[in-house]
Amino acid sequence: MVEKFRMEKMSTINWDDYFMSMVYLIASKSKDKRTHIGAVVVGPDNEIKSTGYNSFVRRLRDDIPERQEKPEKYFWFEHAERNAVYNATLIGTSLKGCKMYTNGIPCMDCARGIVQSGINEVIVDREWNNGNQGEDLEHSKRTLRMFEEVGVKVRYWEGKLLNIEKFRRGEVTEKAGSPVNSENNVEKMGNKLKIKIKKLHPEAIIPQYAHPGDAGMDLFSVEDLILHPGERVGVKTGISIELPENYVSLIWDKSGNALKSGIKTMAGVLDSGYRGEYIIVLINLSGKDFEIKKGQKVAQVLIQRVENPEIEEAGELTDSSRGETGFGASGAF
Repeated sequence: MVEKFRMEKMSTINWDDYFMSMVYLIASKSKDKRTHIGAVVVGPDNEIKSTGYNSFVRRLRDDIPERQEKPEKYFWFEHAERNAVYNATLIGTSLKGCKMYTNGIPCMDCARGIVQSGINEVIVDREWNNGNQGEDLEHSKRTLRMFEEVGVKVRYWEGKLLNIEKFRRGEVTEKAGSPVNSENNVEKMGNKLKIKIKKLHPEAIIPQYAHPGDAGMDLFSVEDLILHPGERVGVKTGISIELPENYVSLIWDKSGNALKSGIKTMAGVLDSGYRGEYIIVLINLSGKDFEIKKGQKVAQVLIQRVENPEIEEAGELTDSSRGETGFGASGAF
């Protein structure tokens, strides 16, 4: 039998994924022990104008431990966004009419530099930005207000970071008509499971793994609400998921919400046959109101394989070393 080969085509990479992947690559150069931020400034023809990462000021000693601690570090470190602007000035490059890619909404100091340099669009990673809290959140609110007033466009990126290792191996083509590597695919490619996810709301965020190797994907709220002490609510996510048979979605807490705010998930089993909206049941076990913002992480979902065993009624069960001993069988703690 003669095997017919299909024509191969180059896999396409959009500019947003390309530049945002570069942001994280550049951020890896930072010597900040806590936060790695990158920035890429791009011209009208998608040409790279400048880059920057958060770092100590040039020629400054970076081996003094105290300079890594808050709030002392703020006197010695420069932010990625301003470094990108400064690096452009060193070589006499104009940033007028350019756009900047960076992790999250810039602080007010960087925002002023962005406006003054002539940059007219800022693209940020929505997932990173959703983690803002405390003083970072307050900076973000003011930055967005200023950007809106002066006409700097803000756009939220929700794409995929590039796996550049495959380009080193030359895996830059994909078979025409073969499944595309997308979260909306339910086929298995190799040993990796693919599932279908449908947006039911235009502002819904597709579940995402925060880090390579994570067990759970983050789930995001599609509504604003207040969860009062002792109150139980169903938080809408605006998405539905199709799982293959013998798989299940298990909903678990976000550890930060549980530890810091006493927020607990409930009713966390969603079967493969369910096609409705994923609604996360939360209860507030603290004594304070808990505010949930649209786009905020509220829980995580683990996709796991399950067995559907054949049931056999038995008159007797096999003996075990534990027997019928229940709670406390392994000793007090």
